[in-house]
Amino acid sequence: MERFECKQCGAKNSSLAKYCSGCGYRLPESIAIVTEIPDSNINKPEKGIGKKIDTLSFRGTMEPFLTNNLMTSPDMKVFREHKTTLGYNYKDKNGVFVLKLLVSSQVLE
Repeated sequence: MERFECKQCGAKNSSLAKYCSGCGYRLPESIAIVTEIPDSNINKPEKGIGKKIDTLSFRGTMEPFLTNNLMTSPDMKVFREHKTTLGYNYKDKNGVFVLKLLVSSQVLE
């Protein structure tokens, strides 16, 4: 389960449904957190992403969010210490590849 802390209001929640309830910040409905584990199993909540996806807008929304999470989350400390490059693959509700985002060790420093 993901853990988040809002830098604006300090709210700590254990799920995205409650994310930043103190300041009212919400992730767009079209964004789902996808967890991919080493044996290629994917844990993805069923959310409908529209037929047309504006990948530039999606990238513009997700890159700052992921970078901030990686730079500030205590859970990501091990990745920062080992200068790991993290890759996030996004697929639509039919499993079709949409976008790959990479956050490298240079961004984390």
